[in-house]
Amino acid sequence: MKFINHTTIFQMIFFLFLHGTYPDERKQFGVVSHEVQDVLPEITSTDSDGFISVDYSKLTPLLINAIKEQQAMIESLKLDKASSVARISKLETDVQTLIQTSKEEAKK
Repeated sequence: MKFINHTTIFQMIFFLFLHGTYPDERKQFGVVSHEVQDVLPEITSTDSDGFISVDYSKLTPLLINAIKEQQAMIESLKLDKASSVARISKLETDVQTLIQTSKEEAKK
């Protein structure tokens, strides 16, 4: 399963709990629980009031795997780029050789 495809759709948000409803009243951050539930229902739960929560401890390994997948993609793109640069360099050399040969032929 490619986790990077799933995690890129998650929107990060900042929020504050209503005064007195949560022990930590500082700004919190997370993801939109509905988005997570649509893709990974196994890591969400819905309480009796219909509020959806995300089990972030289960989300963390998925994000680590997505980072690994992304890094592999980056490494592959680096190799592709290096190969393309080498091909372009060779083609430029070939073009210069052809131009030089053409000029020499024209002088004869």
